[in-house]
Amino acid sequence: VDVTVTTRAGTSAISAASRFAYGAAAIDVPTLGEWSMMALGLMLAGVGYVVLRWRFARVE
Repeated sequence: VDVTVTTRAGTSAISAASRFAYGAAAIDVPTLGEWSMMALGLMLAGVGYVVLRWRFARVE
């Protein structure tokens, strides 16, 4: 991609300094805090499931 700047004084010249290339975006890796929140959510869901199964098994 060539980048030019236009002002009242004129337009900038195209040179090697005005050329930019786009690459693939970096893949975001979750941080330790994000991983711990995901693990906490999974643990709470798992414990909730086990407790509900245990309670309904005792009622029947």
